[in-house]
Amino acid sequence: MLNMITKKIKNKLWLTICLVLGMSFLVAAFSCQPMFKAGSLDMLLITSFEDYIEDNNQYPVVLGRIGAYNSSEHNSIDGACESVSNYTSVWSEYLENIDILANQTIYEFGEESSQGSYGSKGNYLNVSYIPELTEHIEIVKGVDFYEYAGKEGYYPCIISEGVMDEYELIADETLEFINWTDANGNTVKLVICGIFKESSETDLFWYIEPNEFEEHVFVSKESFDEIMSNFDGRNINYRHYTVLDYMDIKNDNADDVIYYLSEFKKADGNFFETFSPILNEYVTERKTVNVILWVLELPILGMVLAFIYMVSKQIVETEKNEIAMLKSRGFSRRQIVAMYGGQAGILALFSIVIGIPLGYLLCKVAAGTTDFLTFSFNNIEVYDFTASMILYGILAGVIGILFILVPVISSTKVSIVERKSGNSENKKPLWEKFFFDFILLGIAIYLLYNFNQDKENIRNNALLGSKMDPMIFLNSVLFIIALGLVTLRLIHCLVKLVYRIGKKRWKPAMYASFLQITRTTAKQGFISVFLILTVALGLFNANTVRTINRNNEERIEYEAGADVVLHEQWTRKLYYLEIPT
Repeated sequence: MLNMITKKIKNKLWLTICLVLGMSFLVAAFSCQPMFKAGSLDMLLITSFEDYIEDNNQYPVVLGRIGAYNSSEHNSIDGACESVSNYTSVWSEYLENIDILANQTIYEFGEESSQGSYGSKGNYLNVSYIPELTEHIEIVKGVDFYEYAGKEGYYPCIISEGVMDEYELIADETLEFINWTDANGNTVKLVICGIFKESSETDLFWYIEPNEFEEHVFVSKESFDEIMSNFDGRNINYRHYTVLDYMDIKNDNADDVIYYLSEFKKADGNFFETFSPILNEYVTERKTVNVILWVLELPILGMVLAFIYMVSKQIVETEKNEIAMLKSRGFSRRQIVAMYGGQAGILALFSIVIGIPLGYLLCKVAAGTTDFLTFSFNNIEVYDFTASMILYGILAGVIGILFILVPVISSTKVSIVERKSGNSENKKPLWEKFFFDFILLGIAIYLLYNFNQDKENIRNNALLGSKMDPMIFLNSVLFIIALGLVTLRLIHCLVKLVYRIGKKRWKPAMYASFLQITRTTAKQGFISVFLILTVALGLFNANTVRTINRNNEERIEYEAGADVVLHEQWTRKLYYLEIPT
């Protein structure tokens, strides 16, 4: 049987090559779906996080905790630091696939009234400590507290430029907290040894920027511990922020992250985070993305399957006599189908080998588009190979084999006697026999009616930010197919009418042409449907893309353009000089 299959492939080499190309595109289109879906969903998450940054001017993915520490039982801040570290360890243990970019913890005693040595009085300032502070700042005036020589009885501190401007403080000025005393009545005294700003505006350590600490003066750990142990005990409040890498949150682990965040909140009432609303909105939009991808891909898969069926039918048409002869010589239908199935399996194997890499390439190209036939290839690294592409490729190969075997199964019903007598020829297609064209057209018109009735609501929902129903695109495809089939039926009837009107007047060449058209309508009908679907979908998609691009341009002009444009109208006066003669 293998030798027979090889000979059949050689005898129909060009048709076989067309069949392999069709199946390769089927495998490519089908196998790239999980890759494109995963990349699109990951890109949706990234876009959501970037939009949050743009709208709020803050990093989007942050875990945190607000707590208090009883300083009367301790002489050092180490206990509070260890407590915060335990919390962050638990977070990182469950969110192990997400990198921690930075940690920021602010420990503070609480606001107290202070008096400055240069006249500032009644300023409520907060003595605070931030671990690793000096590694992320730049001293613009003076020195940091580790380099300060010091004054007897004074603790060195640094302040931000915002605090300096707000309270009119300067370097070397001393601050005395008159209501904050130790057991002997001594007050807390600080000296401003330096003024600082962040060393880099892109440093993620500064989730809370220096200028947002409007009442804070910062001391070293040693000074903070001394103040804690020497002066009256009070609770130390702290705020901790853990900045996570949002690029590590993907579609694969988004559901797990949502679950862990909810569990953290249940276990710890002081826990907070900033990005669960983004993830919850993403989960809602994810369903829409899945539907959109399938709606956009189904017409493509339909056209490729139609092409495979058309080529397979053409091959079977040339081999109908051979199939009928094999059946009359004792071959069962199962044996004939198995022989063609073996041939289709070999072609499917080649198609899978070619189609999966082709699908990977097509997905990369599709991901790199920004406009109609415009490519930027930005962020295409988000789209990467997935193991499910192999399963999808194998499934596409199986579907392709089934479509190849459909005309074979139909041809095995005909014996050599029926074939020679011509009883099996020129049967009406199934869609024409059962009026599927009119049924589909009626459904498409009904859906169009519903769309026109609900058009105002769709427009209002779009203005409110709601997503458009992706099934609208599928309705358009349904209308194209239905109207194409109806047109084929009408054209067939029109040709018959014209033929009968001039039946006795046609010349032999014209008579032969009409006879050929009427006798091969059933054979050429499927090719006609394929051509109608291909051309109509191309025109429809091109028009849709043009409309989307024009709407984007108008939206950009609306958002970035001027509200009012003034144009001065100059009074033009013409002067004619008399030319001497």
